[in-house]
Amino acid sequence: MSHAAEAGLTRREKLLRELRLYAFISVYLWLCFGAVFLYRAALLAEHGLTTWHFGLAAAKALVLGKFILILHELRLGDRGQRHPLAKEVFLKSLLFLGALMLMTLLEEIILGLIHHEALSTSLAGFIAGRGPEVAASCLILWMVLLPYLAFRGLSEVLGPDRLREVLFGPR
Repeated sequence: MSHAAEAGLTRREKLLRELRLYAFISVYLWLCFGAVFLYRAALLAEHGLTTWHFGLAAAKALVLGKFILILHELRLGDRGQRHPLAKEVFLKSLLFLGALMLMTLLEEIILGLIHHEALSTSLAGFIAGRGPEVAASCLILWMVLLPYLAFRGLSEVLGPDRLREVLFGPR
């Protein structure tokens, strides 16, 4: 829904809309991260290691879901001039990826401060020795953002509720 269309909604309607969007984004992210964690657990099980981090997948999904809502509210990547949808989605996904990585880094720093860790310790724990893992996480997050932002962009181009009608039929 466009920001102009949102202006006519009551506070309750806006809150319900935000909660539904947050739930959708969080469940989508949880399923994506859960699949990655399940694959990781399967690989580790081949070497006799057992690990299940679905709680971590849920927590990560909830945090990143809220970050995504904040980025939408800040209208990150929304420009006045229109480009082809594919270009807009590509550029917006890169902007969102960068912003989410910065927010995740900030979250790690804040958690470190809460646990009375030095800034260098928090940063080292986030980056040290995990270069390929961080790069893979960024790539996976970007691949998760692309379809989400593409569907959202398509929904904005088609108009309110039109994408839902196209995908699932009229209400």
